[in-house]
Amino acid sequence: MVVEVDPLKLPEIGYDMNDIAVLMARDVSVGGGALVERDGNQFIIRSRSRAQTSNELANCCLKLPWVLRAQPLSTVAGVCLGSKIRLGAATLNGEEAVLGTAMMLTGENARAVARSFNQALAEAQSRLPSDME
Repeated sequence: MVVEVDPLKLPEIGYDMNDIAVLMARDVSVGGGALVERDGNQFIIRSRSRAQTSNELANCCLKLPWVLRAQPLSTVAGVCLGSKIRLGAATLNGEEAVLGTAMMLTGENARAVARSFNQALAEAQSRLPSDME
């Protein structure tokens, strides 16, 4: 299911995107994820759901302690059936490619992390089929 929140409607009923995240955390089987851009930031939202249909999800109530009256999700968002949003696609010379990111934890030695990454990459490459680089 796809939930398309209209950020302009949220203030009208005293909600923000965090309130929608609370609803998703509370009421929403794993159904893929989505990328939301807001104020120059990107959020990936994945959810677990008790709702089995788009209508059930649209009628999930947005009830928070500081709001007088519960509102259905459909007040601020469109909910419909859709395909899972693909995250992380990459291409090289017009062909699909695999892209990875190495992350270094705070306090780690950058040179040691780079060496470890290169070793892990070499090991992964050795397991690829012969027709893949």
